[in-house]
Amino acid sequence: MTTYLHIGYPKTATTWLQKQLFPRVKNYRMVDRSDISRVLIQEHALCFKPEMARDELTKKYGTNLIISLEGFVGTVHNFGLNGYLTKEHAYRLKSVFPEARIILFIRRQQDIIASSYYQYIVGGGTYSINSYLKDHS
Repeated sequence: MTTYLHIGYPKTATTWLQKQLFPRVKNYRMVDRSDISRVLIQEHALCFKPEMARDELTKKYGTNLIISLEGFVGTVHNFGLNGYLTKEHAYRLKSVFPEARIILFIRRQQDIIASSYYQYIVGGGTYSINSYLKDHS
């Protein structure tokens, strides 16, 4: 079994990878984001069982998996709730797929800020760049 975990930091081409690249990788199946969320994220912390999560995903998708979700590290709007979510997601992923190979992209922080602000404006945001940065710090 080989599992690739794509930890999609915000604004690092995650959507493109999920839609264009990962579905075309031969001999691997990309796990649907709704299953990732339901099995790995939404399960209550006191009820989460790594072996059950692994069994459910491998039963549905097979043994060569690509799991990609930008929410593993939080978003540009919640930043992983001060690392709380990020840490919990990391523990869950490690407990379910200890042998996984990690795909991680990072981006220059100034570029992430510009891209996030642009997305905010396109989505209807009205804050100036200074107000946006103050509100998100």
